[in-house]
Amino acid sequence: MLFEHAQDPARELCRIERDGARVTIHHHRTGEQGRLEVHDLASFDDARAEYDRQIVAVYARGYRLVRDWVDPPLRYDARLEAMIAEEPYDEARWLVLADWVLTQDDVRAEIVRFEQGRRTRDAAEAYGQYPVALFGGAHEAQLLTRPLSVAEWQAGHVRSCELALDARYGGEVMAAFAIAPATRLVRSLVLLPSDGDVVAAALRALASAPCRPVLRRLAIDLRCEYAPGALDPLFDGRAAPALATLELKTPPDDAPTILERLAGSPLRHTLRTLGLAPPHVSAALPDVAIRAPQF
Repeated sequence: MLFEHAQDPARELCRIERDGARVTIHHHRTGEQGRLEVHDLASFDDARAEYDRQIVAVYARGYRLVRDWVDPPLRYDARLEAMIAEEPYDEARWLVLADWVLTQDDVRAEIVRFEQGRRTRDAAEAYGQYPVALFGGAHEAQLLTRPLSVAEWQAGHVRSCELALDARYGGEVMAAFAIAPATRLVRSLVLLPSDGDVVAAALRALASAPCRPVLRRLAIDLRCEYAPGALDPLFDGRAAPALATLELKTPPDDAPTILERLAGSPLRHTLRTLGLAPPHVSAALPDVAIRAPQF
């Protein structure tokens, strides 16, 4: 937000901005550099409280609002997304997408510039500074900023990530992941659920996620007790219809049932590698290489 002092003919200005957990206050006169204050807060909630406090303070000092910025909406190109979905491991396609993102007036363009300059520290800061735009909302940002800030990013999008899903918030994390603008083109996903209910919730959320046609590798730790129907969105192809690599950590006794279900699943037409312990040989999946999980 930009404020000017109501009684100052020299236009004393104050700009207040909040990016993630950072609040910046820039005091200056027209044409002068002025003074910059940066407050790094412990959480998004603390930053929102500080942001509101600073706004109240400038109004109390006789300022008035000049302009209230709203981040431009993120735009999508269905043709480019379909190009990535066709072959998500073709790096040339990601470069084409990055060039397009640079032409858009949104926060992803700044991230692409960081990526191209190989300034990894600055890129990590950029992910934290624009959580609402990238992750779909303030609540989603609180759930996703930590795991996605250490994910693999390219062209302003998450390409590969790992999500730890606990019993309390795991369902919310996965629901946020499914709708986040930054995760539309995820090609590799590792899920670490803490219990069977979270397994079911995660796969239901994935079945409606925009990244479904792009996802080629899915790894799930299933060493927990889960209901027989929890894996239905996986085996019926809703969660990842183009999956090429599936890795499952399961109790050894579950392996025969998983092989049987995969043999009757649409995934048998796309799957090329199956991670399963202990490794098995399956006559029903002759084109699938079966090895130990690698995550």
